[in-house]
Amino acid sequence: MKSILAAAATVATLLVAGATAAVAKPVDGNAAMYPRAIRLADGRVIAAMTQFPAGGPVGGIYESTSDSSGFQRVGTVSDPDARAGLCCTTLFQLPQPVGGLSAGTLLWAGAVGQDGGSGRRMTIRLWASTDTGRTWRLLATIARSENFGGLWEPELYVDAAGRLVALFADESQPGRSQVLVQSVSTDGVNWSSRTPIVTGPQPGNRPGMPAVERLADGRWLLAYEVCGFGGQYDCAVRSRTSADGTTWGDPARLDPLVTAGDGRYLTATPTLATTATGRVLLIAQRVRNADGTDSAVNGRAMFTSVDNGRSWYATATPVAVPGARSEVCPNYSPVLVPTVDGTGVLEVSTDDTGSGCRANWDAGLLPPTTTRAGRFANGSACVDVAAGGNANAAAVQAWQCNDAPVQRWTLRPDGSIEARGRCLDVPGAATANGTPLQIWDCNGGPAQQWLRRTDGSLLNPNSGRCLDAPGGNTANGTRLQLWDCNGLAPQRFAFAAAVDHPAELATGRTVTLRATTPGFTDRYLHGQTGPLALAPGNGGDAAFTVRPGLADANCVSLQSVSTGGYIRHRNFALRVDPSDGSALFRADATFCPETAAGGVRLRSQNFPDRYVRHYNSAAYIAVPSGAQAFDAPASFDADAAWAVA
Repeated sequence: MKSILAAAATVATLLVAGATAAVAKPVDGNAAMYPRAIRLADGRVIAAMTQFPAGGPVGGIYESTSDSSGFQRVGTVSDPDARAGLCCTTLFQLPQPVGGLSAGTLLWAGAVGQDGGSGRRMTIRLWASTDTGRTWRLLATIARSENFGGLWEPELYVDAAGRLVALFADESQPGRSQVLVQSVSTDGVNWSSRTPIVTGPQPGNRPGMPAVERLADGRWLLAYEVCGFGGQYDCAVRSRTSADGTTWGDPARLDPLVTAGDGRYLTATPTLATTATGRVLLIAQRVRNADGTDSAVNGRAMFTSVDNGRSWYATATPVAVPGARSEVCPNYSPVLVPTVDGTGVLEVSTDDTGSGCRANWDAGLLPPTTTRAGRFANGSACVDVAAGGNANAAAVQAWQCNDAPVQRWTLRPDGSIEARGRCLDVPGAATANGTPLQIWDCNGGPAQQWLRRTDGSLLNPNSGRCLDAPGGNTANGTRLQLWDCNGLAPQRFAFAAAVDHPAELATGRTVTLRATTPGFTDRYLHGQTGPLALAPGNGGDAAFTVRPGLADANCVSLQSVSTGGYIRHRNFALRVDPSDGSALFRADATFCPETAAGGVRLRSQNFPDRYVRHYNSAAYIAVPSGAQAFDAPASFDADAAWAVA
């Protein structure tokens, strides 16, 4: 833990002259730091903030019933020992029973006692709630320091053996400035002695801020900072994995930095999240360029991975904190909460407001894991690029939808949106209402970062404003602009993925689907009633008739010539079944064609992130980096492209 946190009790009065405040929505008017949040199965979000009222520090508990409704205070953790100081709390929901604790129990833990004077003995205290945060009871003291050294930054999770694990930073270990330790419990009440898991190679290294999530491949990922390192990589975020959640390898090993492909890296206060589709989200206080300077997207970006943390790229966050820097409040330990289906994310972060440190939140849809083409439409008007879109600074305007190339926009995994080889751009990264929009060479900067929202609006987090039709005018040639997000009709340019309708998939045609992956180009999809198989030969049960989509006539359904059943997905696997007439069957049997290199991709109509892909001689709807083996990213693009004949 960095020494600046010793001033946590005075955070309510922390002011920074000239700081640029976060662009987002306030949680409420109370001073707050170190936000944590979790998503319940019903979609609600429960959040915890470390707060500093007159009677002493507490854990403020909040609830949001939807990603557009904001937060309401529902409870308080009032630990009497926290009158001697409270720092860096955490929040966790048990995914399974542990001892006498039932699945769904909320757990809150905090570092207590840092202001206890020269004789202080800090503790990590654990509290439990069985009514989604309304009331709390003290469950245990996980650890107590044997000396003045502090205990900080607890993180909770369940390991492969079903035990509750607490990781935290420990300053009390002899001969070490700070190490990461773990303690385990089979009941949440009785805890093992502390075991170092990361020490760093040098006594002055200070590994801290542990964040742990289980990956889609079954391993546990640990992200953490190492301060006391010196130089440009001081407090840089590093990572390691464990097969069982408690065996982490050599504690003295210096783990690699978490870096994007262009060398950018994160520093200080990391937190992790994983989505239902297997994507990993990592956020920290600052984003640095490879040379150690602040990135243009500092305070405005998270790192995401679609291959279980092997590689990372930067994408926009819902909350922008332009003044993120190495101080206790601005973007300090922000938290990400994916939606239940994994398509969106809510963020809570903190920043200086001019009257103290406050928590802010916002939400948006995550970019796709692979590029996805489509159009942005508001009724009959589409987002369009003027003058053919052939040059930088071409105006972005409204125009009658006509499916022209200047209206075909591609969502990119980094959060940018491209048309005609250039990206939707805010000139000069301006933030003012009325700023006209343009296209410009794609550069990944904050002026080109966009988040789609569930109401159909398109948010530029850097400015905190949305793409807007001035005065609601969507007549041909109306220049689109930035304006305060208001959820009204002039900002609802909803994205609809492209359906190309290649001639090969014209309604009524009888077709075969041949693999295009090198080494498999002699194999076709075959199916009687039951699972589809990839096998040589294009006769018999490899023939399908193209029908209008059963759930969407803009898409297609494929009817078996030999059985009359339809290709549909069930539990993500493709099979041929006779129609039962249900809405679920119609949706499962509808696929939306997209032109792809080497052929056609078939996107699931009701799981729009998933495409028909062959894997181990079977067929699935898959998304690269998802939780299943058939979601493996290797050769995904080729496996999901089909030659239609």
